[in-house]
This record gives sequence, structure tokens and C-alpha cells, in this order.
Amino acid sequence: MTASASAESDIGEVAAAVAALSAAVDHLGAAIRDLTGMTEEAP
Repeated sequence: MTASASAESDIGEVAAAVAALSAAVDHLGAAIRDLTGMTEEAP
């Protein structure tokens, strides 16, 4: 594996991790809103 291919692989793994983390944060936020009874319209 070349250095550039390794870097591209690392970038892909980081991007996948960021996407997974973002989805987890969105899910957690929705769960918290459900638990607290907050709505999107709340200030």
C-alpha cells in the first residue's frame, strides 16, 4: 500500500466515524427530547 492510498483509507475511516458520531448525536438528541417532552417549537 502506498502512502497516499493509506492516507485516503484513513480519511475514509475518519469520515465514516464522523458520520456515525453525528448520527448517534442526532439519535441521542431525539431521545432526550422524547424523554423531556420538549418539542421543536420550544425556544
